[in-house]
Amino acid sequence: MIEDYSYQKSRLNIKKDYQRKEFVNPYFSHKKKTGYFNTRLYLKILLALFLIYLIVYSSLLKVRDINVQGIDLINEQEFISLINRNISGYYLFILPKKNLLFLNKKDLTEAINSHYSLNSLQIKKSWNALNLKIEEKISSLIVYNNKEYYFTDAAGTITRQIAGEESAKYLSRFPLILTVQQINIGYEFASARIVGFIIELDNKLKEQKYRIKGYELGGVNEVYFDSAEGWQAKFDINSDLQQALDNMNLILKEKIKDRKLLNYIDLRAGDKVFYKLK
Repeated sequence: MIEDYSYQKSRLNIKKDYQRKEFVNPYFSHKKKTGYFNTRLYLKILLALFLIYLIVYSSLLKVRDINVQGIDLINEQEFISLINRNISGYYLFILPKKNLLFLNKKDLTEAINSHYSLNSLQIKKSWNALNLKIEEKISSLIVYNNKEYYFTDAAGTITRQIAGEESAKYLSRFPLILTVQQINIGYEFASARIVGFIIELDNKLKEQKYRIKGYELGGVNEVYFDSAEGWQAKFDINSDLQQALDNMNLILKEKIKDRKLLNYIDLRAGDKVFYKLK
């Protein structure tokens, strides 16, 4: 005789399920608790927002110091102000330009080179600081176009504009060229030969105690000396400078009794010297 124990086993399984409280009603959906997971998500969002603020908008990576090495004739405050203007504001109205992560060295280099003509420029980022190392082009002349003052280098190229208040301290150190031309940074104002001639002429005139108002460029190879007494001397850079100066001194000594009546002395033809009275 075979006995059937399935009924007892079924009752035993029901008892175990009851003890474990794992009854499942197929007609009702089982809802899981979600409170724990939502809190965790909110914390992640808050943490992400905090990190974004910390990295992007806080002072953690913000440029607070600008250090410049190699400045000589350039006004340091003016130079730093130019940098500050170009790293202020936001990219796409969102990302701060002063943040070291987003600061664009290429754009800053172009902005600096548009205002100054330099031999070299290095920009490095460090903690909360921007470090610049520059090498200025050697300035040779000052050009004045009735509006602004500018420096040129030895090649005759305009290197930078001189602020009005600082021009006074340079006018005694560099020859002054007077012009009515429109001037821009990087403009080739004169040739290197003319620059060299003007510097040599200026030194010799100062040695002889001439009162110098300035110089002008004449033809391709011509330089005019404007005396503070109201007369002018015309030179050719291809002629012998010392001979020209000797001829000028001779005319002024023997021919001109009152320099206020002198218009100009033409020294461009070697020993043939011409002068004109007013």
